[in-house]
Amino acid sequence: MFQKKNINERRKYQRFFIKGGAYIALQPNCKRLDPIIDISMGGIAYYYVDTENKPLKNVKATIVLPDSKFSISDLPAKTVSDYEISNENDLDIPLRRRSIKFDKLSGSQFLMLEQFMQHHTESK
Repeated sequence: MFQKKNINERRKYQRFFIKGGAYIALQPNCKRLDPIIDISMGGIAYYYVDTENKPLKNVKATIVLPDSKFSISDLPAKTVSDYEISNENDLDIPLRRRSIKFDKLSGSQFLMLEQFMQHHTESK
C-alpha cells in the first residue's frame, strides 16, 4: 500500500493527512504536543511555536491521536528541514514548520507505523 514514489521525485513515500488530526512529541525534553501536518512511511511534517530557538538533529518522536487511544513512541528521527512560515496572526509568535525523517526503525516500530497509516490516514 505504501510504495516508494518515482525515483525522480525528492520524496520516497507518498504523504498522507491524518484523519481527525494527530500530534507529535519529541524527546529529549518533550514539553508539548505539536500538530502534525502530514505523515509518510519516511517521516512527518508538523507546525510548532519556536520558544527555545534550539535546533534539533537526532530525536525520538511520539505520535499521539487526540483521543489518546493510540500512540507510537520512541521513533528515531532526524530533522531534514526547519523554517519559519509566514506569520498571519497579530501575536508575534514565530510559527515554524519542521520535517523529520525516520531513522532506523525497528521491525515492530515499522509495523506499528504501517498499521497507524492504514487505519488513521487519508490521501492528500
